[in-house]
Amino acid sequence: MKNKILLGILSAIFIISLFVDRSFTLFITKFQNPILNQIMLAISDAGQSISVFVVMIILTIYIVLYNKKNNKYLIPMLITLIITNILVYFLKIGINRSRPYDSLNIKTIETDTDFSFPSGHTNAVFSIAPFFSIFFNKLSYIWWTFAVVVAFSRIYLGMHYLSDVIFSMVLGIFIASLLIYLEDKFSLSKKLIPKWF
Repeated sequence: MKNKILLGILSAIFIISLFVDRSFTLFITKFQNPILNQIMLAISDAGQSISVFVVMIILTIYIVLYNKKNNKYLIPMLITLIITNILVYFLKIGINRSRPYDSLNIKTIETDTDFSFPSGHTNAVFSIAPFFSIFFNKLSYIWWTFAVVVAFSRIYLGMHYLSDVIFSMVLGIFIASLLIYLEDKFSLSKKLIPKWF
């Protein structure tokens, strides 16, 4: 239920963001300074897909050893990250949106060779956020907070528009919620790897 409400709110914000993308990005990037730049670069790097895969490996070890009742969500979590990364890859190619630092003449702190929409970093961290809510419940706010800060860092660095990161949040949460629902309803993990669960 919480994820449905969150998806509804984020979807509304996404529509609004399409009208304020340029002005919002220009406003946020005005606050760039050498110290904040280094902090935001570090946060942004921590949100890369490869970093999230490392977190997933550590999480998997923890769940298998100490939280076995939630084993069944490990396969959906992995599938979520794979599906969303594939979708982000093809959406970037299909939409072909230039990055803000190219389009808006923003000072370049970081560069990339691919396109702006959607945000791979934001997608990666939000794709596993709903699983953190299952695995850690009350402590999941730590990951959710980290995910929001990663998304903000992508705008601050001039790498993404607001709509890029909001859409990526919606995509990650939606696919994760869908796979959690399918797992709860059809026990997909037992069918895929019956001996493990």
